[in-house]
Amino acid sequence: MNRVLCVVIIVLLVACGALSLGLNHYR
Repeated sequence: MNRVLCVVIIVLLVACGALSLGLNHYR
């Protein structure tokens, strides 16, 4: 359960970072 939660948090952080980089590049 803890491991799954860690994976979900990491995926969310990576997704947020990728979104931020993508928006910055488009702008």
